[in-house]
Amino acid sequence: EFGRPGRSGGAGFYDYDEDGKRAGLWPGLREHFTTKADGDVPFEDMKERMLFSEALDSVRCLEENVLIS
Repeated sequence: EFGRPGRSGGAGFYDYDEDGKRAGLWPGLREHFTTKADGDVPFEDMKERMLFSEALDSVRCLEENVLIS
């Protein structure tokens, strides 16, 4: 869509050097894939979302017997 077909074309979410190794994130990501509202989430909400995600992973680990207590 942005002339960045992926690793095989030398450009995607990452930029690639001549050897095909990652040279860093494409600077256009922020411009094309964020909105003004992205920065408007309060810190406490972000913290709760992250902790909720960790709690879900912990429950999954218990269910799969990866953890025992």
